[in-house]
Amino acid sequence: MLKIVGFLIIAGILGATGQYAKAAGLETGLPSMLAQVRPAVVSIRAVVSEITTGDALDDPNIRKALGIPQDVLIVQSGVVVTGSGVIVDRENGYIVTNSHLIANADDISITLADGKGYQADRVGAMRRPISQLSRLKCQICRL
Repeated sequence: MLKIVGFLIIAGILGATGQYAKAAGLETGLPSMLAQVRPAVVSIRAVVSEITTGDALDDPNIRKALGIPQDVLIVQSGVVVTGSGVIVDRENGYIVTNSHLIANADDISITLADGKGYQADRVGAMRRPISQLSRLKCQICRL
């Protein structure tokens, strides 16, 4: 019985808060919040060329089984990686994303929430080494 009363009190408080927010002209809830931030989120596509390494390739027995000589490196080119970023300066075209996404990128393109696509350039990592974020600059300003 006590749990039910507690639940009803909490429901009443939350209901009153929601009614106050509506009366004040504020929309509440996840859908309205997502509708507001969605235009700032971009899709990022990077074409990467990288040298493949790993424990398996360091093992001479695996290299022998695969027929890969010891002194040969495996280079993957044209690998497409995807991720997301956030527009942080719409006027100047700056976007922030994870460093690992664009670290070895040869070509970077972004797609806005409205479906428009643009080329972007890596303009550097953030100054804080622990952030693991990088900045992109879109060729077309005023995203």
